[in-house]
Amino acid sequence: MKDFTAEELAAYESRSIIFRGLVYVWARDRATGAQKPFGFWTGTGNRSIQVRDGLTQEVVARNFTSRGALVAIGDIPAAADLSIRQVAVTLSQLNADVESALRGYDMRGAPIQIYRALFSIANPRALVAPARCRFAGFVNTSPITTPARGGQATAVLNCVSLARQLTNTNADLRSDESQQRRHAGDRFFRWVAATGQVPVSWGTNKSN
Repeated sequence: MKDFTAEELAAYESRSIIFRGLVYVWARDRATGAQKPFGFWTGTGNRSIQVRDGLTQEVVARNFTSRGALVAIGDIPAAADLSIRQVAVTLSQLNADVESALRGYDMRGAPIQIYRALFSIANPRALVAPARCRFAGFVNTSPITTPARGGQATAVLNCVSLARQLTNTNADLRSDESQQRRHAGDRFFRWVAATGQVPVSWGTNKSN
């Protein structure tokens, strides 16, 4: 069940609202590994918009660009379980900011959040309440394709929800070296590498 604010409830009941989609992604600098944020939305112009962060729930102001950058946001399935949800975000390759994000930075595994903003019909620049996060996850793939002549120059961010982190495995091994990195001086795994090579006699004479 969604917990709407009084302002949101009043706006829904009056049916005097405009919906706008917002996408915020943290790409990675290929040289330094530092994160570079990019924000796109379906509204008009470049704007700083208050959103409710999908992880911390804190209200923060983030910058979003337009000029046709965000073409479409795919259906976002609602689920109460731990299934991995997938969402496709379509961007325009003709937008300079999109071109910079996709070709100048690494999108693989980039954190991404998708919001829905409510604006008043009477005042299209008036935000009813901080935009709610509808999806938080990662960019799984971001293929850049060249359209056929007369086709639409778009790029799709194929995203997966945070639930995918539950499928991650620990590649670390049980070894003395690994334990020293975790807690120097703990020699619990000192002989673990040799345990499989030592014969163990259970209920028999070792000389046999």
